[in-house]
Amino acid sequence: MEIADLKTRIFDRQIREAEKAKTLSVQRQKILKNTSKKFQHKLQPGTWHAASIRFNVETLSRLR
Repeated sequence: MEIADLKTRIFDRQIREAEKAKTLSVQRQKILKNTSKKFQHKLQPGTWHAASIRFNVETLSRLR
């Protein structure tokens, strides 16, 4: 499972174009690393599951 802030990546045309052209500054790359979070899970694909997500200031975490 991945949670991402799409406003600062996919939907920002300048950032998206810079990523494609590989012209992002080192500082911007560090900032963008913090805009998504991946979690391991043991869920079966093709099955409906309920998820609860809490956004706490600048951190992403999952609730059990």
